[in-house]
Amino acid sequence: MSFRTAASSGLAIVVLMGLGVSGCSDRAAAQRPRTDPEFPQLASRGDASAMARLQAALDPQRSPDDGSFSGAVQAYRYRSQQRVSEDGTIPRNAMERAVDQVTLARSMRGGAYAAGLYNGSWTWIGPGSIGGRLRGILMHPTQPDTLWVGTAGGGIWKTTNGGTSWTALDEFMASVAIGCMAMDPVNPDVLYAGTGEGFFDQPEGTSNTATMRGMGIFKSTDGGDTWNRMASTATSDFWFVNRLAIHPGNTQILLAATATGIWRSTNGGATWTRRIAGDFMDLQMDPNDPNKLVAGRAHTGGCYSTDNGATWLVSSGLGGDRQEFAYAEATPGMVYCTRSNNGQIHIYRSTNGGQSYTLRTSGSGITTYSHYNNTVWVDPTDSDHVIMGGVYLYRSTDGGVSHSRTFNSVHADMHAIEAAPGINGTTNKSLNIGGDGGI
Repeated sequence: MSFRTAASSGLAIVVLMGLGVSGCSDRAAAQRPRTDPEFPQLASRGDASAMARLQAALDPQRSPDDGSFSGAVQAYRYRSQQRVSEDGTIPRNAMERAVDQVTLARSMRGGAYAAGLYNGSWTWIGPGSIGGRLRGILMHPTQPDTLWVGTAGGGIWKTTNGGTSWTALDEFMASVAIGCMAMDPVNPDVLYAGTGEGFFDQPEGTSNTATMRGMGIFKSTDGGDTWNRMASTATSDFWFVNRLAIHPGNTQILLAATATGIWRSTNGGATWTRRIAGDFMDLQMDPNDPNKLVAGRAHTGGCYSTDNGATWLVSSGLGGDRQEFAYAEATPGMVYCTRSNNGQIHIYRSTNGGQSYTLRTSGSGITTYSHYNNTVWVDPTDSDHVIMGGVYLYRSTDGGVSHSRTFNSVHADMHAIEAAPGINGTTNKSLNIGGDGGI
């Protein structure tokens, strides 16, 4: 199995852009009480101590260099204070209005822009070889050197030369954390990006591994060059969009796993209905039957659907903090789950489409950080060949019973595994791994 790596000058800017502009969302809401309905994750998890830490971090009376908080928290506080108005709040649509003003100014000036920068005024000078956390990877089905990635720090990037160089797409998206991406199975120019990074227990600003609130689902119809938010997702129910799925036989049917439930649209995203409530971190569609799906609900367990997400039932045999799923395409009805609980990931397997699961892992499992890092992939040609990641990346060749850490050169903390189109285990063995170090 081979892996792509990329540390080009284009992708290197991901970290800097994330630090510089990802705080443009409505940050001041973080100072409100944790029972505020605009914070579905905090209200459901009841993390009073984390909220107290956040409020203390935002206190302008405390010196930024008093040593009470980490550098990441101090950086967040500085960004937050830069953006608040005299009354200490940031208007909800401040970023959208700012973009409108910039767009108007450009129309009056003219000139060529790339990712919001006027080409006639800026020259890239570095740095290079610096990656950043990403959770979304897409590959073009017929052009293997064309990929898109969505970064947690903010921004969507594209390469057309297999990762040698990357281009930042759309300045507005650079201001929003990307939690997942999906491609229309019929038209590869139609892309979706779910915003917000909801794989944590802590509110944004309390640490460098805390939630980054998003702004709904964005759609592109030109291969990612431009993006527009789907108006129906401009609500708090879509602040943390963790997974997206599209029915290949009817691309008007969309499903979204968010921090408030699984939402379903039958009209291309014009309207949505919640089919089951909960904090859902994963949603996968059966490659052999798109009417069958599995999903993972934080601190609860797995769920499954046999009618393309219209109704859901609870799976047996799981539980845990977070569950990630992968179908074994070569064996209909087989589903693997990497369940994280108490800092360890164990592999479970279902042979009845996700209705029930049995433990496969012998021993203590692999290390993870609660919700933060958990991903799994199953070889479509060999149902016993499983690759999973937590802090590090592991391989199993016996259906998850045993595993070995064989990929020592990959950066720690795994978040996404995307196979190259047409992977066959012989002439095509390429996987793309997304983690804290990039792709």
